[in-house]
Amino acid sequence: MKRQGILTRSQAPRLWVVMHESALRTVVGGPAVMRDQMLRLREVAALPTVTVQVHAFTAGAPASVEPMIILRQPDGSQCLFGDTVLGGQMSEEQEKVEFARQAYDRIRAESMGVRDTLRFIEDIAKGYS
Repeated sequence: MKRQGILTRSQAPRLWVVMHESALRTVVGGPAVMRDQMLRLREVAALPTVTVQVHAFTAGAPASVEPMIILRQPDGSQCLFGDTVLGGQMSEEQEKVEFARQAYDRIRAESMGVRDTLRFIEDIAKGYS
C-alpha cells in the first residue's frame, strides 16, 4: 500500500496502463477479493494522473502479450523494461524502445476509451458481488 501513495503525492508521476480483460476476469482469491480489487482499480483509475484502458477480448489478439513498461525520464529520454519468464530486461536502445512504443500505441488504439473502461471495471465488480 505504501507504493500506491506515490500516485497521490503532490508530484505524482503520470501513469498510463493498458491491461487485457483477462487480468480482470481471472479469479484470484475468490469473489470478495476480486470485487475489492476491481473497486480499488476503479478508484485509482479516477485519479487525475492515472489513465487506465482495457483491451477487451473482442478486440482480438493484442500486438504484444508480454508485459512492458516504457519509462520516460525527466530529460525526455526513454527506456524499456520487459518482463519475461527469464526475468526482467532493461534496454535504452532506441530501436527497441520505438518498437515497443509502436506495439503499445496499437494496443492502446484497440482498447476501450477511458470512460468505457471505468464503466467496464464497475460492471465486473458488480459481477463479483
